[in-house]
Amino acid sequence: MSDPGERPELRICVIGAFRVLTHDGQDLTPRGRKARALLAILALTQTRRRSRPALQDKLWSDRGSEQGAASLRQTLTEIRGAFGERYRDCLVSDMRGIGLDTDRVTIDLDTADLSEFAATVEPPVLLEDIEVADEQFAHWLRNQRTGFEQRIAASKPSVAAPPGEASVVVRTDPAPTRPWIRILAPSAASSESGQFLSRLVGDRIAQGLVDQWGLEVRDDGEGARGVRLRVDALPLSREVAVNVALLSADGALQLWSESGAISLENGFVSDAPPLQALINRSVDVAAQYLNRIGSSPDSSRAFVQAFEAVQRIFRIDLPEVERADALLAEAYELDPNPVYLAWRAYGRTFYVAEHIHADRGRATEEAKEYVRHAVEAAPHNATVLALASHVYSFMFHDFALGHELAELSVKCNPAYPLGHAFLGRAKSYLGEHEAGYAATKRGLDLSGHGPYRYMLHFFHGMTALLSGRWEEAVQAGEVACAMAPTFRPPQRYLVPLYLRAGKRDQAHETLERLRRLEPGFSLEVMREPSYPSAGIRAAGLLTFSKGDL
Repeated sequence: MSDPGERPELRICVIGAFRVLTHDGQDLTPRGRKARALLAILALTQTRRRSRPALQDKLWSDRGSEQGAASLRQTLTEIRGAFGERYRDCLVSDMRGIGLDTDRVTIDLDTADLSEFAATVEPPVLLEDIEVADEQFAHWLRNQRTGFEQRIAASKPSVAAPPGEASVVVRTDPAPTRPWIRILAPSAASSESGQFLSRLVGDRIAQGLVDQWGLEVRDDGEGARGVRLRVDALPLSREVAVNVALLSADGALQLWSESGAISLENGFVSDAPPLQALINRSVDVAAQYLNRIGSSPDSSRAFVQAFEAVQRIFRIDLPEVERADALLAEAYELDPNPVYLAWRAYGRTFYVAEHIHADRGRATEEAKEYVRHAVEAAPHNATVLALASHVYSFMFHDFALGHELAELSVKCNPAYPLGHAFLGRAKSYLGEHEAGYAATKRGLDLSGHGPYRYMLHFFHGMTALLSGRWEEAVQAGEVACAMAPTFRPPQRYLVPLYLRAGKRDQAHETLERLRRLEPGFSLEVMREPSYPSAGIRAAGLLTFSKGDL
Protein backbone atom coordinates (compact mmCIF):
# COMPACT_ATOMS: atom_id res chain seq x y z
CA MET A 1 0.00 0.00 0.00
CA SER A 2 1.11 3.59 -0.52
CA ASP A 3 2.43 5.88 2.15
CA PRO A 4 -0.59 7.70 3.69
CA GLY A 5 1.29 10.98 3.41
CA GLU A 6 1.91 10.60 -0.31
CA ARG A 7 -1.00 9.57 -2.53
CA PRO A 8 0.26 7.82 -5.68
CA GLU A 9 -0.60 9.51 -8.96
CA LEU A 10 -0.80 8.42 -12.56
CA ARG A 11 -0.22 10.62 -15.58
CA ILE A 12 -1.94 9.65 -18.82
CA CYS A 13 -0.27 10.93 -21.98
CA VAL A 14 -2.54 11.30 -25.01
CA ILE A 15 -0.43 13.73 -27.05
CA GLY A 16 1.64 11.57 -29.36
CA ALA A 17 2.03 7.98 -28.20
CA PHE A 18 -0.40 6.83 -25.51
CA ARG A 19 1.27 6.13 -22.16
CA VAL A 20 0.28 5.64 -18.53
CA LEU A 21 3.14 6.72 -16.25
CA THR A 22 3.57 6.87 -12.48
CA HIS A 23 4.84 9.99 -10.74
CA ASP A 24 8.36 8.55 -10.82
CA GLY A 25 8.26 7.55 -14.50
CA GLN A 26 7.29 3.87 -14.29
CA ASP A 27 5.37 2.78 -17.40
CA LEU A 28 2.07 1.04 -16.55
CA THR A 29 0.53 1.21 -20.04
CA PRO A 30 -1.67 -1.86 -20.69
CA ARG A 31 -0.60 -3.94 -23.66
CA GLY A 32 -4.07 -4.64 -25.05
CA ARG A 33 -5.38 -2.29 -27.73
CA LYS A 34 -8.88 -2.03 -26.29
CA ALA A 35 -7.56 -1.56 -22.77
CA ARG A 36 -5.53 1.43 -23.96
CA ALA A 37 -8.45 2.69 -26.07
CA LEU A 38 -10.80 2.51 -23.07
CA LEU A 39 -8.42 4.56 -20.95
CA ALA A 40 -8.03 7.05 -23.82
CA ILE A 41 -11.81 7.52 -24.00
CA LEU A 42 -11.99 8.20 -20.27
CA ALA A 43 -9.00 10.55 -20.38
CA LEU A 44 -10.57 12.65 -23.17
CA THR A 45 -14.02 12.78 -21.57
CA GLN A 46 -14.55 16.00 -19.64
CA THR A 47 -15.97 14.23 -16.58
CA ARG A 48 -13.41 11.39 -16.86
CA ARG A 49 -16.36 9.02 -16.69
CA ARG A 50 -18.50 7.05 -19.16
CA SER A 51 -21.43 4.71 -18.75
CA ARG A 52 -20.91 1.04 -19.49
CA PRO A 53 -23.24 1.08 -22.54
CA ALA A 54 -21.30 4.03 -23.98
CA LEU A 55 -17.99 2.20 -23.68
CA GLN A 56 -19.47 -0.97 -25.15
CA ASP A 57 -20.82 1.02 -28.10
CA LYS A 58 -17.37 2.50 -28.78
CA LEU A 59 -15.27 -0.64 -28.45
CA TRP A 60 -17.61 -3.60 -29.09
CA SER A 61 -20.33 -2.11 -31.28
CA ASP A 62 -20.45 -5.27 -33.41
CA ARG A 63 -21.31 -7.54 -30.49
CA GLY A 64 -24.46 -8.24 -28.54
CA SER A 65 -25.13 -6.62 -25.18
CA GLU A 66 -24.12 -9.62 -23.07
CA GLN A 67 -20.97 -10.36 -25.08
CA GLY A 68 -19.99 -6.69 -25.04
CA ALA A 69 -20.48 -6.52 -21.26
CA ALA A 70 -18.31 -9.62 -20.78
CA SER A 71 -15.56 -8.12 -22.98
CA LEU A 72 -15.73 -4.89 -20.99
CA ARG A 73 -15.30 -6.74 -17.69
CA GLN A 74 -12.31 -8.63 -19.09
CA THR A 75 -10.71 -5.38 -20.29
CA LEU A 76 -11.19 -3.76 -16.87
CA THR A 77 -9.45 -6.74 -15.29
CA GLU A 78 -6.55 -6.30 -17.72
CA ILE A 79 -6.20 -2.61 -16.86
CA ARG A 80 -6.20 -3.27 -13.12
CA GLY A 81 -3.60 -5.96 -13.64
CA ALA A 82 -1.36 -3.50 -15.49
CA PHE A 83 -1.81 -0.87 -12.77
CA GLY A 84 -0.94 -3.30 -9.96
CA GLU A 85 -2.12 -3.21 -6.36
CA ARG A 86 -0.81 0.28 -5.71
CA TYR A 87 -2.63 1.99 -8.56
CA ARG A 88 -5.56 -0.29 -9.41
CA ASP A 89 -8.00 1.97 -7.54
CA CYS A 90 -7.21 4.82 -9.96
CA LEU A 91 -9.77 3.07 -12.19
CA VAL A 92 -13.20 3.47 -10.62
CA SER A 93 -16.16 1.29 -11.56
CA ASP A 94 -19.67 0.90 -10.22
CA MET A 95 -23.14 0.01 -11.46
CA ARG A 96 -23.54 3.25 -13.40
CA GLY A 97 -20.22 3.50 -15.17
CA ILE A 98 -16.46 3.49 -15.40
CA GLY A 99 -14.18 6.40 -14.58
CA LEU A 100 -10.78 7.68 -13.51
CA ASP A 101 -10.09 8.96 -9.99
CA THR A 102 -9.70 12.65 -10.75
CA ASP A 103 -7.76 13.21 -7.52
CA ARG A 104 -5.09 10.73 -8.55
CA VAL A 105 -4.99 10.81 -12.36
CA THR A 106 -3.82 13.73 -14.51
CA ILE A 107 -3.91 14.11 -18.31
CA ASP A 108 -1.08 15.77 -20.21
CA LEU A 109 -3.48 17.56 -22.54
CA ASP A 110 -4.96 19.54 -19.64
CA THR A 111 -1.68 21.37 -18.96
CA ALA A 112 -0.07 21.39 -22.42
CA ASP A 113 0.84 24.69 -24.10
CA LEU A 114 -0.67 24.11 -27.52
CA SER A 115 0.86 27.28 -28.93
CA GLU A 116 4.24 25.53 -28.82
CA PHE A 117 2.91 22.82 -31.15
CA ALA A 118 1.46 25.48 -33.46
CA ALA A 119 4.98 26.77 -34.12
CA THR A 120 6.34 23.37 -35.15
CA VAL A 121 6.59 22.11 -38.73
CA GLU A 122 4.79 18.87 -37.90
CA PRO A 123 2.56 19.05 -34.80
CA PRO A 124 2.04 15.84 -32.80
CA VAL A 125 -0.87 13.51 -33.45
CA LEU A 126 -3.33 12.74 -30.73
CA LEU A 127 -3.16 9.06 -29.68
CA GLU A 128 -0.89 8.33 -32.63
CA ASP A 129 -0.30 4.65 -31.73
CA ILE A 130 -3.90 3.68 -30.92
CA GLU A 131 -6.01 1.95 -33.54
CA VAL A 132 -8.98 -0.32 -32.84
CA ALA A 133 -10.93 -2.22 -35.49
CA ASP A 134 -14.32 -0.86 -34.49
CA GLU A 135 -16.18 1.61 -36.68
CA GLN A 136 -17.60 3.56 -33.72
CA PHE A 137 -14.21 3.95 -32.06
CA ALA A 138 -12.58 4.93 -35.36
CA HIS A 139 -15.21 7.64 -35.79
CA TRP A 140 -14.65 8.87 -32.22
CA LEU A 141 -10.88 8.93 -32.74
CA ARG A 142 -11.19 10.94 -35.97
CA ASN A 143 -13.32 13.52 -34.18
CA GLN A 144 -10.85 13.76 -31.30
CA ARG A 145 -7.86 14.19 -33.61
CA THR A 146 -9.69 16.81 -35.67
CA GLY A 147 -10.61 18.73 -32.53
CA PHE A 148 -7.01 18.56 -31.30
CA GLU A 149 -5.73 19.90 -34.62
CA GLN A 150 -8.26 22.74 -34.51
CA ARG A 151 -7.21 23.66 -30.97
CA ILE A 152 -3.57 23.81 -32.04
CA ALA A 153 -4.48 26.00 -35.02
CA ALA A 154 -6.59 28.27 -32.84
CA SER A 155 -3.70 28.72 -30.40
CA LYS A 156 -1.61 30.54 -32.99
CA PRO A 157 -0.91 34.13 -31.91
CA SER A 158 -2.85 36.99 -33.45
CA VAL A 159 -1.49 38.54 -36.61
CA ALA A 160 0.16 41.83 -35.70
CA ALA A 161 -1.23 44.82 -37.54
CA PRO A 162 0.94 47.56 -39.05
CA PRO A 163 1.53 50.60 -36.83
CA GLY A 164 -1.55 52.78 -36.55
CA GLU A 165 -3.97 50.03 -37.56
CA ALA A 166 -6.14 47.90 -35.31
CA SER A 167 -4.88 44.40 -34.68
CA VAL A 168 -6.81 41.56 -36.29
CA VAL A 169 -7.22 38.16 -34.72
CA VAL A 170 -7.08 35.47 -37.39
CA ARG A 171 -9.41 32.63 -36.46
CA THR A 172 -8.57 29.28 -37.96
CA ASP A 173 -11.11 27.14 -36.14
CA PRO A 174 -14.31 26.57 -38.13
CA ALA A 175 -17.65 27.58 -36.72
CA PRO A 176 -19.71 24.67 -35.45
CA THR A 177 -22.00 23.14 -38.04
CA ARG A 178 -25.49 22.68 -36.69
CA PRO A 179 -28.66 21.88 -38.59
CA TRP A 180 -30.34 25.10 -39.64
CA ILE A 181 -33.72 26.62 -40.46
CA ARG A 182 -34.36 29.50 -42.84
CA ILE A 183 -37.58 31.51 -42.64
CA LEU A 184 -38.87 32.51 -46.06
CA ALA A 185 -41.07 35.46 -46.89
CA PRO A 186 -44.80 34.70 -47.28
CA SER A 187 -45.68 33.47 -50.76
CA ALA A 188 -49.00 35.29 -51.04
CA ALA A 189 -49.73 38.99 -50.93
CA SER A 190 -51.25 39.83 -47.60
CA SER A 191 -52.30 42.69 -45.38
CA GLU A 192 -49.97 44.11 -42.75
CA SER A 193 -51.75 42.09 -40.06
CA GLY A 194 -51.35 38.93 -42.13
CA GLN A 195 -47.64 39.60 -42.64
CA PHE A 196 -47.20 40.27 -38.94
CA LEU A 197 -48.85 36.98 -38.01
CA SER A 198 -46.79 35.12 -40.63
CA ARG A 199 -43.59 36.46 -39.12
CA LEU A 200 -44.79 35.73 -35.59
CA VAL A 201 -45.67 32.10 -36.33
CA GLY A 202 -42.44 31.60 -38.26
CA ASP A 203 -40.41 33.03 -35.40
CA ARG A 204 -42.11 30.78 -32.85
CA ILE A 205 -41.52 27.66 -34.92
CA ALA A 206 -37.88 28.62 -35.32
CA GLN A 207 -37.55 29.38 -31.60
CA GLY A 208 -39.02 26.00 -30.75
CA LEU A 209 -36.38 24.28 -32.89
CA VAL A 210 -33.64 26.42 -31.33
CA ASP A 211 -34.78 25.68 -27.77
CA GLN A 212 -35.45 21.98 -28.18
CA TRP A 213 -32.69 20.95 -30.57
CA GLY A 214 -30.14 23.76 -30.83
CA LEU A 215 -30.75 24.58 -34.49
CA GLU A 216 -29.37 27.74 -36.06
CA VAL A 217 -31.62 30.30 -37.70
CA ARG A 218 -29.99 31.47 -40.93
CA ASP A 219 -30.87 34.02 -43.58
CA ASP A 220 -28.68 32.26 -46.14
CA GLY A 221 -29.13 28.57 -45.42
CA GLU A 222 -26.36 26.61 -47.11
CA GLY A 223 -25.65 22.89 -47.12
CA ALA A 224 -27.98 19.91 -47.05
CA ARG A 225 -28.62 19.80 -43.31
CA GLY A 226 -31.33 22.38 -43.13
CA VAL A 227 -34.98 23.11 -43.76
CA ARG A 228 -36.83 26.11 -45.15
CA LEU A 229 -40.02 27.41 -43.56
CA ARG A 230 -42.79 29.43 -45.15
CA VAL A 231 -45.84 30.67 -43.23
CA ASP A 232 -48.79 32.34 -44.91
CA ALA A 233 -51.57 34.03 -42.92
CA LEU A 234 -54.77 35.33 -44.49
CA PRO A 235 -57.12 37.28 -42.17
CA LEU A 236 -60.81 36.72 -42.95
CA SER A 237 -63.88 38.25 -41.31
CA ARG A 238 -63.87 36.34 -38.00
CA GLU A 239 -60.87 34.10 -38.34
CA VAL A 240 -57.45 33.86 -39.90
CA ALA A 241 -56.29 31.05 -42.17
CA VAL A 242 -52.70 29.94 -41.51
CA ASN A 243 -50.66 27.62 -43.69
CA VAL A 244 -47.23 26.27 -42.70
CA ALA A 245 -44.99 24.67 -45.32
CA LEU A 246 -41.61 23.01 -44.75
CA LEU A 247 -39.28 22.70 -47.72
CA SER A 248 -35.98 20.91 -48.28
CA ALA A 249 -32.69 22.74 -47.85
CA ASP A 250 -32.51 23.69 -51.52
CA GLY A 251 -36.19 24.64 -51.69
CA ALA A 252 -36.87 22.15 -54.46
CA LEU A 253 -39.06 19.76 -52.47
CA GLN A 254 -42.03 20.47 -50.22
CA LEU A 255 -41.69 18.16 -47.24
CA TRP A 256 -44.89 18.88 -45.36
CA SER A 257 -47.74 21.34 -45.24
CA GLU A 258 -50.67 21.91 -42.91
CA SER A 259 -53.33 24.59 -42.59
CA GLY A 260 -55.65 25.74 -39.85
CA ALA A 261 -58.41 28.28 -39.27
CA ILE A 262 -57.94 30.31 -36.09
CA SER A 263 -60.75 32.31 -34.52
CA LEU A 264 -60.22 36.04 -34.04
CA GLU A 265 -62.91 36.35 -31.36
CA ASN A 266 -61.13 34.91 -28.32
CA GLY A 267 -58.22 37.16 -27.43
CA PHE A 268 -54.82 37.48 -29.08
CA VAL A 269 -54.68 35.05 -32.00
CA SER A 270 -51.13 33.87 -31.27
CA ASP A 271 -52.30 32.47 -27.92
CA ALA A 272 -55.01 30.33 -29.50
CA PRO A 273 -54.45 26.61 -28.71
CA PRO A 274 -55.10 25.47 -32.32
CA LEU A 275 -52.37 27.80 -33.60
CA GLN A 276 -49.95 26.75 -30.86
CA ALA A 277 -50.66 23.10 -31.64
CA LEU A 278 -49.87 23.80 -35.32
CA ILE A 279 -46.59 25.42 -34.24
CA ASN A 280 -45.69 22.32 -32.21
CA ARG A 281 -46.47 19.96 -35.08
CA SER A 282 -44.26 22.05 -37.33
CA VAL A 283 -41.40 21.78 -34.84
CA ASP A 284 -41.86 18.00 -34.55
CA VAL A 285 -42.00 17.43 -38.31
CA ALA A 286 -38.94 19.59 -38.98
CA ALA A 287 -36.93 17.77 -36.30
CA GLN A 288 -37.94 14.35 -37.64
CA TYR A 289 -36.94 15.34 -41.17
CA LEU A 290 -33.55 16.69 -40.08
CA ASN A 291 -32.93 13.52 -38.10
CA ARG A 292 -33.58 11.38 -41.19
CA ILE A 293 -30.98 13.30 -43.20
CA GLY A 294 -28.29 11.42 -41.29
CA SER A 295 -25.19 12.24 -39.31
CA SER A 296 -21.70 13.49 -40.10
CA PRO A 297 -18.51 13.99 -38.09
CA ASP A 298 -19.45 17.49 -36.93
CA SER A 299 -21.95 19.20 -34.66
CA SER A 300 -24.92 18.12 -36.77
CA ARG A 301 -24.18 14.60 -35.54
CA ALA A 302 -24.82 15.88 -32.02
CA PHE A 303 -28.37 16.76 -33.05
CA VAL A 304 -28.97 13.29 -34.49
CA GLN A 305 -27.71 11.60 -31.33
CA ALA A 306 -29.71 13.89 -29.06
CA PHE A 307 -32.85 13.29 -31.10
CA GLU A 308 -32.41 9.52 -30.75
CA ALA A 309 -31.67 9.88 -27.04
CA VAL A 310 -34.91 11.73 -26.32
CA GLN A 311 -36.91 9.00 -28.06
CA ARG A 312 -35.13 6.38 -25.91
CA ILE A 313 -35.66 8.21 -22.60
CA PHE A 314 -39.42 7.76 -22.89
CA ARG A 315 -39.30 4.00 -23.54
CA ILE A 316 -39.41 3.29 -19.80
CA ASP A 317 -36.58 0.80 -19.75
CA LEU A 318 -33.34 1.08 -17.74
CA PRO A 319 -30.99 0.03 -20.57
CA GLU A 320 -32.72 2.48 -22.91
CA VAL A 321 -32.35 5.32 -20.39
CA GLU A 322 -28.67 4.50 -19.91
CA ARG A 323 -28.13 4.33 -23.66
CA ALA A 324 -29.89 7.69 -24.01
CA ASP A 325 -27.58 9.18 -21.39
CA ALA A 326 -24.51 7.90 -23.26
CA LEU A 327 -25.79 9.45 -26.51
CA LEU A 328 -26.45 12.78 -24.80
CA ALA A 329 -23.00 12.76 -23.19
CA GLU A 330 -21.37 12.27 -26.58
CA ALA A 331 -23.64 14.88 -28.18
CA TYR A 332 -22.53 17.37 -25.53
CA GLU A 333 -18.90 16.60 -26.31
CA LEU A 334 -19.52 17.31 -29.99
CA ASP A 335 -21.60 20.42 -29.34
CA PRO A 336 -21.90 21.73 -25.73
CA ASN A 337 -25.57 22.63 -25.96
CA PRO A 338 -27.13 23.18 -22.48
CA VAL A 339 -30.34 21.43 -23.53
CA TYR A 340 -28.39 18.16 -23.71
CA LEU A 341 -27.43 18.58 -20.04
CA ALA A 342 -31.06 19.30 -19.16
CA TRP A 343 -32.17 16.07 -20.85
CA ARG A 344 -29.46 14.14 -18.97
CA ALA A 345 -30.81 15.55 -15.72
CA TYR A 346 -34.36 14.67 -16.72
CA GLY A 347 -33.35 11.09 -17.55
CA ARG A 348 -32.28 10.61 -13.94
CA THR A 349 -35.84 11.15 -12.71
CA PHE A 350 -36.42 7.64 -14.09
CA TYR A 351 -34.67 6.17 -11.06
CA VAL A 352 -37.12 7.88 -8.70
CA ALA A 353 -40.30 7.44 -10.76
CA GLU A 354 -39.66 3.75 -11.35
CA HIS A 355 -38.51 3.26 -7.74
CA ILE A 356 -35.13 1.83 -8.74
CA HIS A 357 -32.82 1.73 -5.75
CA ALA A 358 -29.55 1.08 -7.61
CA ASP A 359 -27.31 4.12 -7.21
CA ARG A 360 -30.16 6.60 -6.75
CA GLY A 361 -27.88 8.81 -4.67
CA ARG A 362 -25.44 9.28 -7.51
CA ALA A 363 -28.28 9.84 -9.99
CA THR A 364 -29.71 12.56 -7.74
CA GLU A 365 -26.41 14.38 -7.38
CA GLU A 366 -25.73 14.18 -11.10
CA ALA A 367 -29.20 15.51 -11.91
CA LYS A 368 -28.65 18.50 -9.62
CA GLU A 369 -25.28 19.26 -11.21
CA TYR A 370 -26.49 18.93 -14.80
CA VAL A 371 -29.63 20.97 -14.35
CA ARG A 372 -27.79 23.76 -12.51
CA HIS A 373 -25.27 24.13 -15.33
CA ALA A 374 -28.02 23.96 -17.98
CA VAL A 375 -30.09 26.76 -16.40
CA GLU A 376 -27.02 28.93 -15.85
CA ALA A 377 -25.99 28.52 -19.49
CA ALA A 378 -29.47 28.92 -21.04
CA PRO A 379 -31.77 30.88 -18.69
CA HIS A 380 -34.20 31.76 -21.51
CA ASN A 381 -34.48 28.35 -23.17
CA ALA A 382 -38.04 27.05 -22.73
CA THR A 383 -36.98 23.39 -22.94
CA VAL A 384 -34.19 23.77 -20.37
CA LEU A 385 -36.52 25.64 -18.00
CA ALA A 386 -39.31 23.07 -18.35
CA LEU A 387 -37.03 20.08 -17.73
CA ALA A 388 -35.38 21.87 -14.81
CA SER A 389 -38.82 22.52 -13.34
CA HIS A 390 -39.62 18.82 -13.32
CA VAL A 391 -36.24 17.84 -11.87
CA TYR A 392 -36.52 20.30 -8.98
CA SER A 393 -40.18 19.50 -8.30
CA PHE A 394 -40.03 15.73 -8.60
CA MET A 395 -36.55 14.83 -7.39
CA PHE A 396 -35.99 17.55 -4.77
CA HIS A 397 -39.60 18.47 -3.86
CA ASP A 398 -38.83 22.14 -4.37
CA PHE A 399 -42.25 22.94 -5.80
CA ALA A 400 -41.87 26.71 -5.47
CA LEU A 401 -38.72 26.71 -7.63
CA GLY A 402 -40.30 24.20 -9.99
CA HIS A 403 -43.31 26.49 -10.36
CA GLU A 404 -41.13 29.52 -11.08
CA LEU A 405 -39.07 27.71 -13.70
CA ALA A 406 -42.17 26.32 -15.43
CA GLU A 407 -43.76 29.78 -15.53
CA LEU A 408 -40.62 31.13 -17.15
CA SER A 409 -40.70 28.27 -19.67
CA VAL A 410 -44.28 29.11 -20.67
CA LYS A 411 -43.40 32.79 -21.01
CA CYS A 412 -40.44 31.95 -23.25
CA ASN A 413 -42.50 29.61 -25.43
CA PRO A 414 -46.28 29.58 -24.82
CA ALA A 415 -46.65 26.68 -27.27
CA TYR A 416 -44.32 24.21 -25.53
CA PRO A 417 -46.41 21.34 -24.09
CA LEU A 418 -43.95 20.24 -21.40
CA GLY A 419 -43.81 23.76 -19.99
CA HIS A 420 -47.57 23.73 -19.36
CA ALA A 421 -47.55 20.13 -18.10
CA PHE A 422 -44.82 20.74 -15.54
CA LEU A 423 -46.41 24.05 -14.53
CA GLY A 424 -49.67 22.22 -13.84
CA ARG A 425 -47.90 19.57 -11.79
CA ALA A 426 -46.15 22.20 -9.67
CA LYS A 427 -49.37 24.18 -9.14
CA SER A 428 -51.21 21.07 -7.99
CA TYR A 429 -48.55 20.23 -5.43
CA LEU A 430 -48.70 23.82 -4.17
CA GLY A 431 -52.45 23.42 -3.61
CA GLU A 432 -53.64 25.30 -6.72
CA HIS A 433 -55.60 22.31 -7.96
CA GLU A 434 -57.90 24.03 -10.47
CA ALA A 435 -55.05 26.03 -12.02
CA GLY A 436 -52.93 22.87 -12.11
CA TYR A 437 -55.69 20.96 -13.88
CA ALA A 438 -56.10 23.76 -16.47
CA ALA A 439 -52.34 23.88 -17.15
CA THR A 440 -51.91 20.14 -17.71
CA LYS A 441 -54.99 20.12 -19.95
CA ARG A 442 -53.41 22.94 -21.97
CA GLY A 443 -50.20 20.94 -22.28
CA LEU A 444 -52.11 17.87 -23.45
CA ASP A 445 -54.11 19.92 -25.96
CA LEU A 446 -50.91 21.39 -27.38
CA SER A 447 -49.01 18.12 -27.69
CA GLY A 448 -48.74 16.28 -30.95
CA HIS A 449 -47.49 12.73 -31.33
CA GLY A 450 -44.23 13.17 -29.46
CA PRO A 451 -42.66 10.33 -27.45
CA TYR A 452 -43.82 11.86 -24.17
CA ARG A 453 -47.56 12.09 -24.89
CA TYR A 454 -48.43 9.20 -22.54
CA MET A 455 -46.71 11.10 -19.73
CA LEU A 456 -48.87 14.17 -20.40
CA HIS A 457 -51.95 11.98 -20.00
CA PHE A 458 -50.55 10.78 -16.68
CA PHE A 459 -49.87 14.33 -15.46
CA HIS A 460 -53.35 15.37 -16.49
CA GLY A 461 -54.78 12.38 -14.64
CA MET A 462 -52.93 13.39 -11.48
CA THR A 463 -54.22 16.97 -11.59
CA ALA A 464 -57.72 15.68 -12.35
CA LEU A 465 -57.38 13.44 -9.29
CA LEU A 466 -56.22 16.27 -7.02
CA SER A 467 -59.03 18.53 -8.26
CA GLY A 468 -61.67 15.88 -7.49
CA ARG A 469 -62.39 14.81 -11.08
CA TRP A 470 -62.32 11.09 -10.31
CA GLU A 471 -63.75 9.71 -13.54
CA GLU A 472 -61.50 11.88 -15.69
CA ALA A 473 -58.51 10.75 -13.61
CA VAL A 474 -59.39 7.11 -14.34
CA GLN A 475 -59.78 7.79 -18.07
CA ALA A 476 -56.43 9.60 -18.27
CA GLY A 477 -54.69 6.83 -16.34
CA GLU A 478 -56.12 4.15 -18.60
CA VAL A 479 -54.99 6.03 -21.72
CA ALA A 480 -51.47 6.42 -20.27
CA CYS A 481 -51.35 2.69 -19.47
CA ALA A 482 -52.55 1.76 -22.95
CA MET A 483 -49.90 3.99 -24.57
CA ALA A 484 -47.07 2.84 -22.26
CA PRO A 485 -47.92 -0.51 -20.61
CA THR A 486 -44.67 -0.63 -18.60
CA PHE A 487 -45.04 2.89 -17.17
CA ARG A 488 -45.75 2.30 -13.49
CA PRO A 489 -47.01 5.64 -12.05
CA PRO A 490 -50.53 5.64 -13.59
CA GLN A 491 -51.04 2.00 -12.60
CA ARG A 492 -50.23 2.90 -9.00
CA TYR A 493 -53.00 5.45 -8.69
CA LEU A 494 -55.49 3.37 -10.72
CA VAL A 495 -55.48 0.64 -8.07
CA PRO A 496 -57.03 2.79 -5.29
CA LEU A 497 -59.16 4.68 -7.82
CA TYR A 498 -60.74 1.41 -8.99
CA LEU A 499 -61.34 0.42 -5.37
CA ARG A 500 -63.00 3.76 -4.69
CA ALA A 501 -65.31 3.18 -7.68
CA GLY A 502 -66.15 -0.35 -6.46
CA LYS A 503 -64.29 -1.99 -9.36
CA ARG A 504 -62.51 -4.60 -7.29
CA ASP A 505 -61.68 -6.94 -10.20
CA GLN A 506 -60.03 -4.17 -12.19
CA ALA A 507 -58.11 -3.05 -9.11
CA HIS A 508 -56.83 -6.60 -8.51
CA GLU A 509 -55.89 -7.06 -12.18
CA THR A 510 -53.97 -3.77 -12.22
CA LEU A 511 -52.23 -4.69 -8.96
CA GLU A 512 -51.05 -8.02 -10.36
CA ARG A 513 -49.86 -6.41 -13.58
CA LEU A 514 -47.95 -3.83 -11.56
CA ARG A 515 -46.36 -6.50 -9.38
CA ARG A 516 -44.92 -8.16 -12.47
CA LEU A 517 -43.15 -4.87 -13.20
CA GLU A 518 -42.38 -4.05 -9.57
CA PRO A 519 -42.20 -7.13 -7.33
CA GLY A 520 -43.17 -6.37 -3.77
CA PHE A 521 -45.55 -3.54 -4.67
CA SER A 522 -48.51 -3.08 -2.33
CA LEU A 523 -50.89 -0.40 -1.11
CA GLU A 524 -48.95 -0.40 2.16
CA VAL A 525 -45.69 0.41 0.34
CA MET A 526 -47.26 3.54 -1.16
CA ARG A 527 -47.77 4.93 2.33
CA GLU A 528 -44.01 5.12 2.89
CA PRO A 529 -42.75 8.73 2.63
CA SER A 530 -39.86 7.69 0.39
CA TYR A 531 -42.18 6.08 -2.16
CA PRO A 532 -43.06 8.23 -5.23
CA SER A 533 -46.77 8.54 -4.45
CA ALA A 534 -47.13 12.03 -2.96
CA GLY A 535 -50.08 12.89 -5.20
CA ILE A 536 -51.97 9.72 -4.24
CA ARG A 537 -51.38 10.38 -0.55
CA ALA A 538 -52.49 14.02 -0.95
CA ALA A 539 -55.72 12.86 -2.61
CA GLY A 540 -56.56 10.71 0.43
CA LEU A 541 -56.69 7.49 -1.60
CA LEU A 542 -54.52 5.34 0.65
CA THR A 543 -57.24 4.38 3.13
CA PHE A 544 -57.59 1.01 1.38
CA SER A 545 -55.65 -2.12 2.32
CA LYS A 546 -54.94 -5.54 0.81
CA GLY A 547 -58.13 -6.78 2.47
CA ASP A 548 -60.14 -4.59 0.09
CA LEU A 549 -58.68 -6.48 -2.85
